[in-house]
Amino acid sequence: MEKVKYLSRSVLQTRRLARALAEEVSKTKPGRRALVIGLTGELGTGKTTFIRAFIHALGVKRKVMSPTFLLWRRLPLPRRVKAGLPRGKNFKNVFHLDVYRLEEPKELYQFGLNEAVRNPENIIIVEWAERVRSVLPQGTIWLHLEHGQKENERYLTLSRR
Repeated sequence: MEKVKYLSRSVLQTRRLARALAEEVSKTKPGRRALVIGLTGELGTGKTTFIRAFIHALGVKRKVMSPTFLLWRRLPLPRRVKAGLPRGKNFKNVFHLDVYRLEEPKELYQFGLNEAVRNPENIIIVEWAERVRSVLPQGTIWLHLEHGQKENERYLTLSRR
């Protein structure tokens, strides 16, 4: 799969990239299962910042908190987004997973991963996805974030497996 690499020079640019991906996702026709996005990268590379902007761009108004201690949160998507984006017409929920504290990838099955993935109306976005790579479905969109040369620079590499 082709990889696309972006350079973000600020938090604002990272948020813009997240909104652009959310716009593309909202136009996506659902497949046979959920659309899954896995974020990887070291601590402090902007995974949570990216996810918050992505979820807000899908129209979620409430504060997006990282589910570090809960493992995951389901956020229902509104019917319409102010910016004119439909809910994706096809998506009803976004699941935000933070698997940093997960001991074993297969534990996700106990939390209902299979059911969430089977529903094509779901978007599932996973922080620290490299820890559960073995249980994420084929076709997962991967976004790797890494520190750049300067303090606020980040490289974001998008690919699909």
